[in-house]
Formats: sequence, structure tokens, C-alpha cells
Amino acid sequence: MKIKGFWTNLGQEEAARTTLPLHVVLLIDCSGSMKAHLEAIRQAASRLADQIRERGQVGVVSFGGNGVQILSKLTDNGRTLRKALASLKVGGASPMGAAISLADEEMLREEGAMRIIVLFSDGKPTNSDAAMSYVNRAREHGVRFITVGVGPKADLDFLKGMASHPEDCHSLSPKGGLDVQEIMADLSQKEYLPLSAQNPLFQEPVEFSLYAKKAGEGRYSLLLSEGQCLGEEEQKQLEAQGIHTLYIRGKDRGRYERGLERGIDRILSDRRLTLEKKGEIIYENASHALMEAFQDPNQALEVERLGNVSGQVLRFISLMLSERRNFQGLNGYLSHDVSLWTHSANVCAYGLALAQFLGWDHFDTLYPLGMGLLLHDLGKSRLPWTVRRKSNSLGLKAWVVTKRHPVWGANALQESLTPVPDGVYIPIEQHHEKLDGSGYPRGLKGREIHHFGRVAAIADTYALLTSEQPGRSAMTHAEAIRQMTEGMGQQLDPDYLDAFIRCLDTEGSEHLLPQGGLSERFGTSTSSLTTGIPSPTFG
Repeated sequence: MKIKGFWTNLGQEEAARTTLPLHVVLLIDCSGSMKAHLEAIRQAASRLADQIRERGQVGVVSFGGNGVQILSKLTDNGRTLRKALASLKVGGASPMGAAISLADEEMLREEGAMRIIVLFSDGKPTNSDAAMSYVNRAREHGVRFITVGVGPKADLDFLKGMASHPEDCHSLSPKGGLDVQEIMADLSQKEYLPLSAQNPLFQEPVEFSLYAKKAGEGRYSLLLSEGQCLGEEEQKQLEAQGIHTLYIRGKDRGRYERGLERGIDRILSDRRLTLEKKGEIIYENASHALMEAFQDPNQALEVERLGNVSGQVLRFISLMLSERRNFQGLNGYLSHDVSLWTHSANVCAYGLALAQFLGWDHFDTLYPLGMGLLLHDLGKSRLPWTVRRKSNSLGLKAWVVTKRHPVWGANALQESLTPVPDGVYIPIEQHHEKLDGSGYPRGLKGREIHHFGRVAAIADTYALLTSEQPGRSAMTHAEAIRQMTEGMGQQLDPDYLDAFIRCLDTEGSEHLLPQGGLSERFGTSTSSLTTGIPSPTFG
């Protein structure tokens, strides 16, 4: 097919629009803190409502000094909606959760429509845990959330947590500026997953439709139909036009993943792809899988899918090792935001890199380790949002709750009723155990901690230190290594930490190791601590 100029030839292409009508509730925060921003909210909400009316119906709900009010039920009447938005008044506060419940229960229960709440707020509800509880309840009913941060002090971390995807969180300028077209794209994107445009799987006939989206435009355009393919030259043309991402419909995710599993060897052996590009393809699939596993703690865990993802990460790490590439290159394409799913993907990559550097090369060892690393924080999906987002400043009661997440993660895996190797549970249960006995949940000490638990603790610690956290910016590689060697020497396995530093070594970090290694500095060694522990293999 011809790529050049396909944007101007849409008469022969299918516009990638949802086949379901949109039912959208604009949920407007009218608490006292919104007073200075009310007119900007009106302008942005009005423009958004006008766009949505072409594709469905819009309702308006406010919460604030006048309590929770339905200002307009679902309608496509522009005059009714403008009147509703003009009636917005600020003052006082009322529970955001009650407003979410009202929108969910009374306005968004009709089947056969895409049900969406667009929240305009500064992200500071009177009770954030209650608000998140109502968000999760609405999600169970099929409602999707898009959030718009209002004001310079908007809590975007909280609003990203409410949004169905972090990219579904937007910001409103003081003058009412809002990328309405981008939000319209988000309204359609429930069924779209982003993929690298340079994926070699697209060079063979695809089993799904493939879409593109031009920067600044709010619609997806059909690029390939099922059975078509992209040639290498056509992929270069896309790259030249600045099109780096293509999209598939969510319903085709399974087909894509099966194709990825079949084509993993081709991707990893394709000499036209840089190692970084190969890692990007593997990593984006891992992120999709983990995001879905962690966002809704009530949904069934797709254990087989996560096992396949673990295997793909493992094979990529093996490729890095075979090419004698420095594992510090992992940082180039691992995301370092605060989300559970990106953190878990990072921990899996770092832990498998260490394991292979240590010479663990049996599949029966690496598969359960990798899967356990992917799921090590599964239990955190059951924590209240306020606890998760304040992980560095928890009160005693919240800290006691947090220390249960390794147990909750293991229980969630058991509840999936899908048999997995016993070794999968070890990183989940032991990633917070410390050699000196100061860890949790069981306070294991020394030789009581399995090899997998030691690897998981190092990978988890490094991934946390080098990622942004609530109230703390990310450390550099050198800062993280210094913290781990000087501040945690009695807690982390010294020989494994020594190997991890050498595994990730860049110019300037090996000098942090004392002569003879960390075990000499602390007077301990893996061999003395692991006496009596079975080798890290599982049949």
C-alpha cells in the first residue's frame, strides 16, 4: 500500500471511530477552591460538550456548596447543556464520591453505549479513599474515567490514579485552554492500544486492523486492514513523517499477543532493529499486561498471559547478555514513573538481568523468578489509594496495612486457581525481607531468605530509588548504588549486590565497590548465608 499522503486520502479509508454511542457525564468540582477557575471550566466543558454531542449524549453533574446536583441529564441538546454549565456555582465542599455514585447509578447504566465520566477538579476531595472506592465501583460497571486537572495546585498524581490510564489525565490552562481534540481521541481510545510503528510483525499479513493518528487530530484512521502488511520502505516513510506509534483495537489484543509470541524470535533476531527498539516492543507489551492486572483488583488474573510476558522479557535479557551489552542500557527504555505496572516491569527486567549475570540459565529457574518479579507488588493493588500515594510518609496504622501487601499478593495468585510453579510465590512473599531480620512480612533472617527473595529485594530497591516517588525525585544510577552499598549493607545480600553493580556497571560506579567486594566489607558472604538453602531451581 502507499503510505505517502494517506492522510489526505481518507475517502478510501475507514475513519476509526467507535461503533458505540458515547454517554458522557461532565463531573464538575464546584468546591470553594474552584472559584477562580469557574469560567475557564465553563468554556472548556462547553467546547467539549459540543464535540461529544456529534457522537452521543452529555450530562452535567456538579458537587460543591450546593451539594451534589444533576444539572442536566444525558442529552444532545446544546442549549440545555449551555444552560446547565451557566448555572454552575461554587462554595463549600461536598463528597466527590457521592457525585461519582450519582453519575454512575442514575445516568450511566444504559447498555449499548460507551459510558465515560470526565472529571474537572483540583484532585483534592474531602475523602480521597472514599472517592477512589466509588471510582472502582463505577469501573466494575464499565465506566471509564478521564480527568482534567484544574488550577496550578491540582494534585495530578491523584487525578492520574483516578483516570483509567495515566494518559487520560489532562490539564486546564487558566484561560480555559484544553486540548479538546486530544480528549476526544481519549474518548475513543478505550478500544485502542499503542504499538511501535517499527514492529517487524507488521511486515507480514496482520490478523487485525492497524490504525494511525496524526498529531493534533482527534481521530484514528485505518492504515492496514486484516491480511495486509507494511513493507520495510513503508515503515521508513512513517518514521520520516514522524509517525512512531500505530494502534490496534482492544478486541484484537489477543491476536496481537499470539502473533508476538510466535514472532518473538524474529523480532529479537532482526538486525535492522536496534536493541533499544527490540526492548521497547517487549516492554510496551509487558506494561499493557501489568496495567490491566493492577488497575482492577477484582478482575480475574490472566496468569497465562503474564507468564508469556515474563518469558519475553527473559529472552530479551538473554539477548543483551549474548551481545555482551551493558545492562545499564535497560534504563534507556524503562519508564520511571510512579505506577505499579511500570515499576513491576522494571523489577522483572533488573532481576532477570542479575539472575543471568549470576549464571542462572535454566528455564525452570528463570521462568518462575521472572513471573514472580512481574507480580511482586500485586498485593498493592488492594491498598487504599491514599496509602499507595504516600508511601514515603505513612502513619503507623497505614504502615501496618502496607506491610500486608506481600501476603495479599500471594493470596491473589492462589485465588486465580491457575497452577504456577512454587517459585513464583517467593519474590512476591520475600521481596521486602532483609538479611538482618528487619524486613517484612515474616521478619526472615539470613539463610531463611531464598535466592529469589534476595534477587527480588535488590531489583525492587534499585527500581524504587531510580524512579520518581511521591515527595521524592528519582535518584541517579550512582546515587542509588551509593545508597544501596552504604545505607543497606546489612540488609541486602552483599555478593548479589556486588554482582548487580557489576552487571549494571557504567563508567563511574564500580569504584563504589570496596576491594574484595561487599561481602568483605560487611564480613558476610552469600555462601555462608545460604548454607542449606536448595539451589534456585524448580521442577
